[in-house]
Amino acid sequence: MIKRLAACIREYKRPTILTPVCMVGEVVCECTIPLLTADLINAIQNGCTMQTILSFGLKLFVIAMLSLGFGSLSGWFAAEAAAGFAKNLRHDLYYQVQGFSFANIDRFSTSSLVTRLTTDVTNIQNAFMMCIRIAVRAPMMLVFAVVMSVRVGKQLALIFAGIMPVLGFALFLMIRSALPLFEAVFKKYDALNNSVQENVQAMRVVKSFVREDYETEKFSAASDSVRKDFLKAEKILALNSPVMQFCVYTSMILISYFAAKLIVTSGGTYLGVGSLTSMITYSMQILMSLMMLSMIFVMLTMAQASGKRICEVLDEALASYNQMRATEGKKLAEDIGGRLTTIETLTGKVEERSPETVREYREKLTARMQEVLQSTTIDESRILTEAAIYADKIAVDEETVRLRSHVSQLRDMLLSDEPMGRKMDFLIQEVNRESNTIGSKCNDVAIARDVVALKAEVEKIREQVQNIE
Repeated sequence: MIKRLAACIREYKRPTILTPVCMVGEVVCECTIPLLTADLINAIQNGCTMQTILSFGLKLFVIAMLSLGFGSLSGWFAAEAAAGFAKNLRHDLYYQVQGFSFANIDRFSTSSLVTRLTTDVTNIQNAFMMCIRIAVRAPMMLVFAVVMSVRVGKQLALIFAGIMPVLGFALFLMIRSALPLFEAVFKKYDALNNSVQENVQAMRVVKSFVREDYETEKFSAASDSVRKDFLKAEKILALNSPVMQFCVYTSMILISYFAAKLIVTSGGTYLGVGSLTSMITYSMQILMSLMMLSMIFVMLTMAQASGKRICEVLDEALASYNQMRATEGKKLAEDIGGRLTTIETLTGKVEERSPETVREYREKLTARMQEVLQSTTIDESRILTEAAIYADKIAVDEETVRLRSHVSQLRDMLLSDEPMGRKMDFLIQEVNRESNTIGSKCNDVAIARDVVALKAEVEKIREQVQNIE
């Protein structure tokens, strides 16, 4: 599914790649700021000069501006990539639907196709934007923050090792429960759109038979069914926020408690006030990254159902297209194979007729010489020499051998699964050249007639080869 949808990125690869690159720059800047802040607090605590404070302030300002710039660029590129991806996806869906047969249309209702072209594509677009931006930012922020927190205080960083599995398990349970509900909701969307479509198309019939109340109840039932399923799914996903808040504030309490003990027991040598501040900041970054990941999982849960529905349409059209191509290819192979058989038959006639033309020429030459010389004795060796020269001049053995070889190669190409259109086109040119050579060598009417028929078959094969990849 991912590979099928990723093919719709096409000309928007550049912003798709630049978005995560800018996102990495923003993450590096944001993870550097707490470290510099901790150094500034420790420096102030130790009694630094105003010049040192201004130096730290300038560094923090520059890094903050860089973070802002990287974030703005990533947002710009993400919007461009997501909008372009959705445009290409709608384009592919629309043009695939145009090639649907009646059997395909019977399988997918009009209301279902409308939902897939609108709601489902929008869900995929939002998920794609989150994947290239937030899905890069959250893991990178998580990794950088964990590395920095371990650098500041290894013992305190163990708190995250206990909190993260709890949060991950809770997210897994929520996604597992919500995904089937979202899949059911999108199917009910189709029924809802179908009800609207029927009422719009048959408005006069509904009014004529006074069926307004029935149609209203029908629409209300479909709408209420969608509402109930969405309500169930959203109630499950709403647990994401309290679980996240519980993990965030639990980690902050644990960090504050154990950090205070470490500061007191070590006399500030193991952990300073600035380091404690940076640890709290990194804990917020880690847990906020996990919250972002939970949001991504929620969006991907919805997008997964939409992606399956979109791929059903794309694959259905592709299957029909491939079946049509296979049928057309089979017919082309049969037609070309039949014409190749005709060429072989005509070549055999030329091979049978060619020796006879030499014999006829010898007899005709002897008769003419007898008519001219009459009583004079005819030199038989001279006649044989002339006949041999003529036979060599009209010999087409080499041409017919090459012609049969080309026909055999064409038959092998018809059985190949690889693209052979260009090779067959080149080979047909060689067949045509051999046919012209045979026609120019032979002065016999029967052979000339066979050569004309042979060239006609070659030309028809050339036209068919143009339809082969």
